[in-house]
Amino acid sequence: MRVEGDELVVDIVEPASRLPQAKSEESRPAASDEGSSAPETKSKSVNSIPEKATSGQSERKGGPLARTAAIIGGEKGFWTFAKHKYGEEISSADQAEAWIKKVCSIESRVDLDHEPRSAQVFRPIEKAYRLWLEGYD
Repeated sequence: MRVEGDELVVDIVEPASRLPQAKSEESRPAASDEGSSAPETKSKSVNSIPEKATSGQSERKGGPLARTAAIIGGEKGFWTFAKHKYGEEISSADQAEAWIKKVCSIESRVDLDHEPRSAQVFRPIEKAYRLWLEGYD
């Protein structure tokens, strides 16, 4: 195991029973096939880190509001609340996510933590839901 940047990398080694066979295949000279490429004997590493786009901006990550939106969106009580309070028929977490995105004018729940206007729309919905759960209408 090692840390690269802010990611933990774990190397997975195949079972020992397969190592001699893998070594014998790797020891064969690949140069014997002139003009043709030898088939790859090594599989792509599970630990390879995909290259990130270098657009000059750091990658946006979800924070507490994105987490809250994901959690309440999966609660059946929120689906009932949305129907009762907003007349919105929701019957799955995916539909709840789509409704929250539509109402907050966002493309991803991550935007809730990075766009103040979206957060201003979401917070009262979440607050009203919490109060509704406690019996306040």
